[in-house]
Amino acid sequence: MWILSILPNWAIHLVVIAGILGIIVGFVLTFIPQIAPYRLAIQVCSILILSLGVYLEGGLADYDAWQLKVKEVETKLAKAEAESQKQNVKIPISYYSASPESLMFVLTKWYESGESESKLQEYLNKYEPQK
Repeated sequence: MWILSILPNWAIHLVVIAGILGIIVGFVLTFIPQIAPYRLAIQVCSILILSLGVYLEGGLADYDAWQLKVKEVETKLAKAEAESQKQNVKIPISYYSASPESLMFVLTKWYESGESESKLQEYLNKYEPQK
């Protein structure tokens, strides 16, 4: 709902309060003869305003729930990025100039062995291409 991004939260709460007060005023002011003919119009408008306010409150609650989920995912993403930075392995420069097949050979050997990332550096040193 685009209106939630424009209106502040207090304005949405104010719409609900205005609707409730309008309904109360519509019932209480029936005793004043000058306002009695407008009683029905006041009550109908107040009910419409209250309905709009309740609808906006529901949208606001949903919007806040989604914002909370977005924050959770952003923190998970930040943790995952930090973890991936730790797990990145430095490949020696000589592999950049070597053929892709030799690098794939080393990575395949390492993967098939089931060793940890720290052992990958040993495989890279062991099978380093000759210059």
